[in-house]
Amino acid sequence: MKLLNYEDFTQSIKENLQTQFDEDVKININQVTKNNNLKLDGLVIISPGQIVSPTIYLNPLYEEYKSGLSLDAITKKINETYTNAKVPEFAKEADRYTDYDFVKEHLAIKLINYEKNKETLENSPHIRRLDLALVFLCVIDKDDKQSASVLIKNSHLKFWNIDKDTLFADALINAPTFLKPNCYSLFKTVYEKKHMELMELDEVRLDDDDLLILTNENKVNGASCIFYPGVLEKIATKLDSDLYIIPSSIHEVLILRRTDNIKKDDLNFLINTVNQSELAQTEILSDNVYIYDFDDKILTK
Repeated sequence: MKLLNYEDFTQSIKENLQTQFDEDVKININQVTKNNNLKLDGLVIISPGQIVSPTIYLNPLYEEYKSGLSLDAITKKINETYTNAKVPEFAKEADRYTDYDFVKEHLAIKLINYEKNKETLENSPHIRRLDLALVFLCVIDKDDKQSASVLIKNSHLKFWNIDKDTLFADALINAPTFLKPNCYSLFKTVYEKKHMELMELDEVRLDDDDLLILTNENKVNGASCIFYPGVLEKIATKLDSDLYIIPSSIHEVLILRRTDNIKKDDLNFLINTVNQSELAQTEILSDNVYIYDFDDKILTK
């Protein structure tokens, strides 16, 4: 049997699903822009009165189809995903997210590449830092296994009647307590590698060649911790050194003492290689290694 092209595949999936639901259930396919401008097609099933529904991406399902999975099996898979989806707690109190006093207690920061996300940044409040941009999230569901969030747009600021500076200031206050920074040594034993809150860093014995991982307690969008107030300063003080900051992904950074034995060009080559061959497109943060100056307390490329 001849394989369907992608457009016919998506239409067939939509038609197959529609036969399994009542007529008042809407099935929509919309293009979604993910991090680093990756475009995906998201299918959403909305029942009457439903506030939220999971977005099911069709692009990877088409790859499964080309590998032999039948249309019926894919339709069943989508139906099960929709049926078994947990209703987030926020959906039960969605009206609270119109209140900025409530929202600001759920603010988080996400660090992304500026050049690769210009389209998203046109409609989103952001702070540019070097080749990066800090954007802001309202975390709507946070536990040990997952973290669901909504990117804050310019339209949200108008609705809440606040400006970008207020949002940034509130995020810098909330994020370090809502999503605490965690820092640990990559080279320690399994016991010692257990996550330590940054406040406990003073109690950790570090060797000269230690490679540190900095993230947040959920390990999601944890690279933003480098802009938490005082975080890099505290690590540099503990190491008594300037720092190399290696942007290993949007979720964490690696930190090394800056020494004459390690050249920045070599680290740049390493991160470029990893980005091109190992990392998912949506998780790439930057091809540049950064330097934190201990004395001047500034971050540079």
